[in-house]
Amino acid sequence: MAYIRKLTDKPRTLPWRAQIRRKGQKVQVKMFASRREAERWASEQERTIRMTGLPLTVDDLKKHSFAEIITRYRDEITPTKGCRVSETTVLNKLLRHPLASKSLAYILRQDAFEYRDRRLKDTWKGKPIKAPTVRREINTIQHIFEVARDQWGLTNLQNPFRALRVKGSMHRRRRRLNSGELEKLDQACRECRGLNRYYVPLAIYLAVESGMRLQEISMSAFISSSVAPASCIS
Repeated sequence: MAYIRKLTDKPRTLPWRAQIRRKGQKVQVKMFASRREAERWASEQERTIRMTGLPLTVDDLKKHSFAEIITRYRDEITPTKGCRVSETTVLNKLLRHPLASKSLAYILRQDAFEYRDRRLKDTWKGKPIKAPTVRREINTIQHIFEVARDQWGLTNLQNPFRALRVKGSMHRRRRRLNSGELEKLDQACRECRGLNRYYVPLAIYLAVESGMRLQEISMSAFISSSVAPASCIS
């Protein structure tokens, strides 16, 4: 319910105070120059609540663990991605992390910092985990929170991983083909058998000319084979 009243305790440029109270929800308060503006704002807020429903309370978020939305994301969202194999591996490992057992109501920004710092100290096969790898993991985690909030009805869910910086993660590849390397690749392709003898060189030249990555080339090949006439494929 909306409450609107004029404050007269002292001179104010915005004397009209509009307040919306809902049981179990944070009180919304805003100041206005006129009663008409306050009434319009209150009407818009109440209409939004009627159209979208009440946001979840903290008590509602306590009923859900981080592992629940990780699992749902892995099963519903990840299979639609080109990186589904590697991302599934990352998410399965994340499910074994202590953070996965926490309630969504208690995951804080500090937890995100601790996860980042710990991952930067981890090793794999005796080598330290690189910052770009941690950056990709955090991008996936923050997207889990965004999807849960926007698509799965967890409207009050905060995203502690949003805009989390990872020092050293902005590394860009500068490797270029040196003189004679393309000719050597072309020569090596002649050792391929069957259709690979034709398609592997095509993929190499496509990558060189366009800068496309492996997944982009694979997707382009899949689309081409799906729409090409049978006579072209044969």
